[in-house]
Amino acid sequence: MRLRHNHPYAKPRIVHNYLDDDDDRQRLREGVRICMGIARENRLTGMLDADLRAAADAGLAPLSDRDADIDDYLRAQSFSSYHPSGTCMLGQGRRPTRPRS
Repeated sequence: MRLRHNHPYAKPRIVHNYLDDDDDRQRLREGVRICMGIARENRLTGMLDADLRAAADAGLAPLSDRDADIDDYLRAQSFSSYHPSGTCMLGQGRRPTRPRS
């Protein structure tokens, strides 16, 4: 996190380092490959106007199943949205909440 400006109400610049960890990329690649497999299913391709190759040419899918192509696609198309959360205590008193058996 870095300051953008010395004004106290200026928003900071936050770099989340998404896709920096190899484990994150590997998990995302697996998910993309599952989606690509679904998109190639005969039961689905008959209902689509174009095939996966046309989607890839339009930048809507990776060019191939290769790690490098999927990584390029993820870098170009991945994004995050802000989801505010808090650190307030949940449950009663000082005891942590526990799942019911």
